[in-house]
Amino acid sequence: MQQLPHLPQQLKSVQVLARFSVRLVIVTAFAAFGDLGFGRNFAVLLLLSVGVCVISGLIRHERLFDDTLTYWDEGALYGLLYALTATINQASS
Repeated sequence: MQQLPHLPQQLKSVQVLARFSVRLVIVTAFAAFGDLGFGRNFAVLLLLSVGVCVISGLIRHERLFDDTLTYWDEGALYGLLYALTATINQASS
């Protein structure tokens, strides 16, 4: 019975991971059908996802370094993927 207080925190982190996965699949699908090429479209959509996560984190008043995953963590991961994608795009040009 001692695990019950931690259950909501674990569920919140699982929800964030699920939301990240679904959004990444959607972003990848939209980038595949864009006019600028997959790499550039993917980078733009990842940057847009960073903005959505930052705005969502501000609206929900989430703490930056919380014990569970938040919109801030999700936005940081999208930012990391954006930097990686932009670097690969620049190296291949």
